[in-house]
Amino acid sequence: MIRRSAPWLVLVGILVAALSLRAPIIALTPVLPEIMADLGIGSASAGLLTTAPVVMFALMTPLAALVIRRAGPELALLIALGGVMIGTLVRALPGFGSMLTGMVIMGATITVGNVVIPVIIRRDLPPERTAVATAAYTATLNVGSLLTALATVPLAEATGWSAALLIWGAFTVIGLALWIVHIARTRSWRSAERSSGEASEIRATRSEGASITGPLPIFVDNHGRRDADRPGIRRRLGLIRRDHALERIRADPHRPRAGLAV
Repeated sequence: MIRRSAPWLVLVGILVAALSLRAPIIALTPVLPEIMADLGIGSASAGLLTTAPVVMFALMTPLAALVIRRAGPELALLIALGGVMIGTLVRALPGFGSMLTGMVIMGATITVGNVVIPVIIRRDLPPERTAVATAAYTATLNVGSLLTALATVPLAEATGWSAALLIWGAFTVIGLALWIVHIARTRSWRSAERSSGEASEIRATRSEGASITGPLPIFVDNHGRRDADRPGIRRRLGLIRRDHALERIRADPHRPRAGLAV
């Protein structure tokens, strides 16, 4: 049997995705005073920047399940990581509007990632490793948040707050690369499974010999006749038998009694 996924690749991809789903929004808070000074915004606007992702979490959670059902878990996570990358780039553009738009995009797509990762863990990892993988995922979320909060200010002092926010997008790029590789490998394995299954079905069909079953004989040749053709053969044999019975009725002088017997 052909494997459908590499557990090690799934686990590494999940852990990198965990960093991608927290670092971009956590990184904003430590440099918020610098952002307020550079953009000339007040505390209310700054609060809107930090609460926009939380609002999107609440609004997008019901829709996240729909996205996962329509796109599939792997593609849904790829969409989430791609959305985080787009939001990071939009947020880096000048102006308060661009920053708010980027935070909204990231909040919406991170919601999809938060919902789909537990699904992937349960589906793609062996049952005995599910608990360990879930614990590692949760720990990575917490450690990643702490690391982002501690390292963003030194990065901002060295490169500026805008570049410091962009640097955390590196985790998203790595996560995208890992999941693209995983999806490509999964599709390759599924294609091989499909080809193997079709070949087995053809061999099984060709190995069928003539057989007789049921109250009426059903002949199945050995040239790969599909099961769907058998009811047609049964009906044709039934018509032949019925026509023979009608001929007997016509020849019988006691037609009413013969018809009742039929």
